[in-house]
Amino acid sequence: MASTYDVPTDGRWAARLPRTADIPPITVTNRSHPSAHVLLWQVCGQTAFDFEELSVTLPSDHAIWVPAGTRHTFSISANSVVVPTFFDSSVTSSLRCADVVAVDFHFRALALALVGAAHAPHLAPETVLRQQLLSLIEQATTSGAIELAMPSSGPARVMAEAIRRNPADNRTIADWASVTHTSTRTIERAFRRETGNTFRQWRTQCRMETAKALLPTVRSVAAVAHRVGYHNQSSFARAFRAHTGTSPVEFGQSH
Repeated sequence: MASTYDVPTDGRWAARLPRTADIPPITVTNRSHPSAHVLLWQVCGQTAFDFEELSVTLPSDHAIWVPAGTRHTFSISANSVVVPTFFDSSVTSSLRCADVVAVDFHFRALALALVGAAHAPHLAPETVLRQQLLSLIEQATTSGAIELAMPSSGPARVMAEAIRRNPADNRTIADWASVTHTSTRTIERAFRRETGNTFRQWRTQCRMETAKALLPTVRSVAAVAHRVGYHNQSSFARAFRAHTGTSPVEFGQSH
């Protein structure tokens, strides 16, 4: 028997709201956030955005990126819900004003985890969640998909998908063995057999391919290095040249 707490996991739950749950429309004019980028998730309903040279209607189960300092007006329709996520203005991203992404399971999980972490910081580290969410939406808006062999077996696949979402994840293979309740030898064998690389080689390849996707739009090499897990720009530059045969600066200028 279904209980009153059985809620569908997709956006269609909004259509089942009782008629008495009327959410009024609202219009906000000349809005900007000088110190923060904003990612607005349209949980249900729709919102009309007006930027200086662009108008966008954001449908349900989509999200829009508004860079720090961007002036905009928006009108949220009746019975609509929008959830904002803020990123410090110092964060550098390849996302452009009004970039729109479709919301999937991973997006929902990260966005909702951030909402929970804001009210109960002990539940999850906000910084890590924000990095993962930003990487996720950047991958969705890059012009070319990152070409990377992915392992198919259980623990190795879990690791690979997590690192794809957050290339800066620095956990060691021993850390991952503990998380996935398996052995380092089993993980290493899976990576070698299914990707042709060791775990360390695969993670480096993932970081370099992600950097290639970011460099054409994010001109700060230091910011890209940090986003893919390098705190030392020189180390990143050496790894990037070894992977591509060119420097990060040259690559960014030529693409």
